[in-house]
Amino acid sequence: MGRQTDRTNRAIYSAFSELLNQKKYLRISMQEIADLADVGRSTIYSHFETKEDILTSMCSDIFDKLVTTDHITTNEPDTIVVAFLSHIKENSKVIKGVFFSEGMDVFVDFCRKYFSNILDEHILIGYDEKSNEIPKDYLINYLITTFVETIRWWIKNDMKQSSQEVAGYYLKIIT
Repeated sequence: MGRQTDRTNRAIYSAFSELLNQKKYLRISMQEIADLADVGRSTIYSHFETKEDILTSMCSDIFDKLVTTDHITTNEPDTIVVAFLSHIKENSKVIKGVFFSEGMDVFVDFCRKYFSNILDEHILIGYDEKSNEIPKDYLINYLITTFVETIRWWIKNDMKQSSQEVAGYYLKIIT
């Protein structure tokens, strides 16, 4: 992606996030996003066909950066959970708008996908279903659901706690 395309996408993401914090997802028009991003309507359509595409792209961008950078460099659960939560806090402006809108399902689906991979590849290495008597896919679903609800609680409380504190709460519950 070129620098100009990247700048335009960031402007569109920022405008969309701001609008999500002001009004319901279904009431936001592509024209409003274009106006607030200070781009032409044809420009916004050359980047995204629908606002669903914007939302999907925003979520993908957030989570891709988490797994393609050095955020996850260990198999230690506490370090991984702190890194994941820190990344969410760094992107809180976007995430708050998405999380409490009709687009929340898209965010939750991305969270499930990426956190599932992190659990499988870094935290549950060597997990033995037979000795634990819990299917791995059930355990992953439980851990992700609990994690998403932890994020929801944290956002509702204006993210007052540090990433380390929230990770501590989550890890105490699941261990």
